[in-house]
Amino acid sequence: MTLTSGTLTVAGTVAATALTGDGSGITGVSASAIKADDVSAGDAAVTLQTSFGNITIDATANDADIIFKGTDNNSDITMLTLDGSEAGNASFNGDLTVTGNDITFGNGETISNATDGTVAITATTTTTSGALTAAGVVTANTGIIPDAADGAYLGSASAEFSDLFLADGSVINLGNDQDVKITHDPDDGLYLKSTATADDNPFLLTLQTGETAIEGSDVLGAINFQAPDEANGTNSILVGAVIEAVAEGTFDAQEIHTKLVFKTASDAAAAERLSIGSSGWATFSSGATFGSSITSTSGTFSGDLTVNGNDINFDAEASRITLPANGSADDLTIAVTGAQNSSLVLKSAGTGADAVQLTASAGGIDISASGAAAGEDIDIVATGSSVNVTSTENAANAIYVRANGGTSETIKIHADQGTGASSIGLVSDAGGVTISAASSGQTDGSGGVVDFNGSEIENYKASFYSDAGAHTLTSSENGKVLIFTSGSNVVLTVPAGLAVGFNCLIVQTGNGRVTLTGSSTNIYNRNSHVMTAGQYAIMTLISYDTNKFISSGDGATS
Repeated sequence: MTLTSGTLTVAGTVAATALTGDGSGITGVSASAIKADDVSAGDAAVTLQTSFGNITIDATANDADIIFKGTDNNSDITMLTLDGSEAGNASFNGDLTVTGNDITFGNGETISNATDGTVAITATTTTTSGALTAAGVVTANTGIIPDAADGAYLGSASAEFSDLFLADGSVINLGNDQDVKITHDPDDGLYLKSTATADDNPFLLTLQTGETAIEGSDVLGAINFQAPDEANGTNSILVGAVIEAVAEGTFDAQEIHTKLVFKTASDAAAAERLSIGSSGWATFSSGATFGSSITSTSGTFSGDLTVNGNDINFDAEASRITLPANGSADDLTIAVTGAQNSSLVLKSAGTGADAVQLTASAGGIDISASGAAAGEDIDIVATGSSVNVTSTENAANAIYVRANGGTSETIKIHADQGTGASSIGLVSDAGGVTISAASSGQTDGSGGVVDFNGSEIENYKASFYSDAGAHTLTSSENGKVLIFTSGSNVVLTVPAGLAVGFNCLIVQTGNGRVTLTGSSTNIYNRNSHVMTAGQYAIMTLISYDTNKFISSGDGATS
């Protein structure tokens, strides 16, 4: 049946293979009266609308999907599929735009769009299986953790993070058991700590270089100290100090000679001031000041060394202070400065004969004192031992003791407590001993003398020999007084071989006269006297030439 125009009202049921119209609407038809698979394509927009109740689209077939289709640029596309076999999982062919603020999930998780344009995800755990890209700022209210230990990284070799901002007192924990900790010290710096409590577990900081062929002067690592924000600029923002580890030579399988260099700046870039070589030798380029004692096995000071403490201690078996002199004015001076009553003491606890040595291998040694006050002298004192002065030079004045200070000067050799006959000895093993004074022949009595201060001169004092009989002279009687006590005449024989200058004094105390008789010698007397004159007579005998003698005194011819 065809109704060309107008309205067809059916009070009962209309059964038809197809029901078509002009699109103006079909009303009064129950939902069950029209089967969905009998509705064919129309030629205008379609609106599903109800003034009361719900509009339900129900795919009642098992696991059937609800599919929304359309045409995009003249192509038929599936816009949305609601998967009936997956509890209605929605698959969008294009983008999903939410004009509201929230997306809420079944367990209460939400994605919220705040009015300021930020998006908040609220969930116990949020997991992404692929990359998560945020064009803006990602805000975490609690924390960001990986899915497992060592399970994630920050950044990559080609996509690096820029700046990292951490709060006051923040902590960076390293290791699966957080055994290394870096803690911020607010307004000051960092604490670097090893949290291990076992013995000998310090915090280790290792500076490494990636070079594969280390050569001399290569820097293995450095620590720079700088004030880059200093307001004065220019030199004030240069690196002020540097600590460097520098290779002393080319590294190989055995040798890794390295020195530690300390640099400081004055009015230019930091320069080397101190280095400690691989051998432990310390080199100071500009001197050193120590506030306490120094204990050292070796070291080189290129500048001044000031010790504000008390001691410089050397620990090596053979220690030395060395000046590598390059010119005549390169002197090494050890001095006590200031006008205080202080001393420079060279002291040794050594037990050898040379416990303290002053040695010059190519020059001389001068010891001088310029003090003007009493007691400001050069004193050489050996307590419990001897003082020996020895020269091996084969020359005149090999040992020279001299005073050259003025007319009141004296030279004194003094034995304080010696009681022996030789408490002071002047000995020449192979030659003579000369004691001389300025000439005393002036008529006014001026000039020098050799004054023995009333003391006896051994072998030149009045040494006596007494005899009651005849006697033959011996060389040991040179300078002696020979006393003859015999009551009858005796003979004194003068033998050959007595030294030139031999002399003696002959005294007759007895009644017997003393006759001088030569034995291979000649005895001369101006008065031809050959004997003493009588009791208490005295005669002198002296050798003036080899085996030639002169006698003089109280003598007689017979």
